[in-house]
Amino acid sequence: MKTINKLLVFGLALLIMSCATLNVSYDYDRSVDFANFKTYKWITENMPDDALNQNPFLKKAVISAVDNQLQAKGYKKQESGDTDFSVAVHGRVQQKTQVTNWSNYGGYNPWWGPYGGNIDVSTYDEGTLVIDIIDVKNKELAWRGLCTGIVDGYKNDEKGQAMVNENITEMMAYFPPPAGQGK
Repeated sequence: MKTINKLLVFGLALLIMSCATLNVSYDYDRSVDFANFKTYKWITENMPDDALNQNPFLKKAVISAVDNQLQAKGYKKQESGDTDFSVAVHGRVQQKTQVTNWSNYGGYNPWWGPYGGNIDVSTYDEGTLVIDIIDVKNKELAWRGLCTGIVDGYKNDEKGQAMVNENITEMMAYFPPPAGQGK
């Protein structure tokens, strides 16, 4: 079981590194006035089955990238006290199956008999990274960013941090949301 967990964590790390195959989306509560958000803090409780909890280096890289994006947008991080919103990140890796039918035709060869198409079945890991922004005033989810893709590679080095930063930048480009929009 520990081996499977390690593989899943590695898979999530790979997702964060695989920029080319990312699908980024977001949604938000249209009743929230994001202009009132000035300060934030991190939610530190670990969620069960969160793949990021299995790799503290990756989680630290993600949190650092989100902090950088929020602070670049003018938000101030506070370790304690009252804030306007809270931030949480979590991840998940799922094994998926892909079936590829290489041809739909068949035929007959007098030397070998009938023949037909070829089907390949392969499995891959799909990872999802979630960033949640919670409105502290009403304790409800205000904004959620999702990044989903085929997992592909992470190393705890400068290149790894650069790739995490690039992917988090893509996700956080949608926060705060423009008025009246979501996708």
